[in-house]
Amino acid sequence: MIMTDGFRQKPAGHNFFTPGGVYTKCKGVYNKRCICAALCAANRTEKEQRRRMEQKRTAPRAQKTQPLTYREWKRRKQLRLARNWGLFLAGCALVVFLLTKGILWLLPKAHALIAGPEAFVARNYDGTEYQLNLADARLVLVNGNLPLDAEPAPALAVADDATGQQLEAEAAEQYRAMAAAAAADGITLELVTGYQDVSAREAAFDAGKQVYLEKGLSEEEAASYAACVCPPANASEQATGYAADILGPDCTEKTTRFADTRAYRSGEFRGKMEALAGVRSYLQGIRQDYVVLSDSDLIINLPLADVFAAHLESGADITAVCTANGGFVDNATYLTLESDGAIGQVWCAPTAPRGHRSLEIYILSKQLLLTLVDECSAQDKYSFRRDVLAGMTGRLKLQSYVWDGYAAQLRSVQEYYDRSMELLQGSIRAELFAAARPILAKEDDEASSYFAPGSRVKNSLVADGCTIEGSVENCILFPGVTVEKGAELRDSILFKGTRVRDGVTLRYVITDKYVEVLPGRTLMGHESYPIVISKGSIV
Repeated sequence: MIMTDGFRQKPAGHNFFTPGGVYTKCKGVYNKRCICAALCAANRTEKEQRRRMEQKRTAPRAQKTQPLTYREWKRRKQLRLARNWGLFLAGCALVVFLLTKGILWLLPKAHALIAGPEAFVARNYDGTEYQLNLADARLVLVNGNLPLDAEPAPALAVADDATGQQLEAEAAEQYRAMAAAAAADGITLELVTGYQDVSAREAAFDAGKQVYLEKGLSEEEAASYAACVCPPANASEQATGYAADILGPDCTEKTTRFADTRAYRSGEFRGKMEALAGVRSYLQGIRQDYVVLSDSDLIINLPLADVFAAHLESGADITAVCTANGGFVDNATYLTLESDGAIGQVWCAPTAPRGHRSLEIYILSKQLLLTLVDECSAQDKYSFRRDVLAGMTGRLKLQSYVWDGYAAQLRSVQEYYDRSMELLQGSIRAELFAAARPILAKEDDEASSYFAPGSRVKNSLVADGCTIEGSVENCILFPGVTVEKGAELRDSILFKGTRVRDGVTLRYVITDKYVEVLPGRTLMGHESYPIVISKGSIV
């Protein structure tokens, strides 16, 4: 249906506004509503729109402050200038401080780099004022070979207040003085182990042995391995009150790194470099710049000061002491020398002598030794002569020091016997016990030896405290040996406290300490195969 009523046509079914009112559809017919109602609706709509617009308006801006006066502006400018200058000067002071600190840190290093290593000057020790008293009870050596005969009873005193460790009273006083001197140099010492009574030493050894028992070792093996780190109670110097374990700022805890080495686990080292790797922490702590490597089976009275001076003069990396008078020795190291003494070739265990035989004494710097130990350890190399001397001949400068005097190696019972018999020759004794280089050793301060009427001694070395009633020829007797009447000894070596009864005959025999040979016994060895009797035996 279409409504015309003076308006534009609208489709039926819709509400619409007109100037005269609002028309709505009701039952198919459009009716005019009150104009007042339409106006009211329009007013409400307009108010709602104004309200919403009012809410959307932003808050009015703050009222502008009064402009600054010239005086206020100038004051504010001065404050800003002072603040900026303060920050600038503080920054400059910080930069100067950091630069100064850096320069002070760098100067010593730059000086050391430019100047190079300081030349080492060996000092000659003047011991003329020192009087050695071998009867001094403080001169005591305790180890597995020299166990305690009785439990010591030292007078103790606290040496370190921080740890409460005790030492012999005199030793404690000396330790305190040493610790005070170290503290003055900025080094703090800590005495971690001093005197230990027998129960403490036994507990320490048992604890070490238990570790290896738990690894499946036998009782004997565990005791042997544990003794390498912690000695048994009767072989520990901690009983004397003179032994001390001291830690410093560069070593804050005790280490037994040796126990982790292959040699310690297997019972023996494969070579010298492997042995040195096991004690690397000790090598690192050595304060000296140079070290001397030497085997313990060598008898020699060597002027090391001369060898060291020759090493410095030559500028060599390693100096090896060798001899041309040693003849052929099995499993020895031989060196082929150039005209200037440089080592050209190294021969390891040849079947015939090749040049000079090395005495296994070497001088080199500590730093070079550490480098070689680390390199060999990383490459599983263990031999000094094969992997270092022979293997690095072209890389290292090797120099020789030829020794023409007496030198002897003891690597077997036979060599020990042969070299000992050589001491019966006066020329060898004079060369080995040179007055210019005296050999100082501990002596028991025994009474003079007694030679009974009717006794016979020929071409022999007899120590103090011996009693000789029988016949001794071409023998070496240690202190406290007793040879009863009727006993006959030839070409033999008797250690301390050996007792040879009446009617005994000995030929080419070596007895260890405190051996007793019963009356009427005959023991006959040979020059090429001497008989050895173990310590404390009764035969």
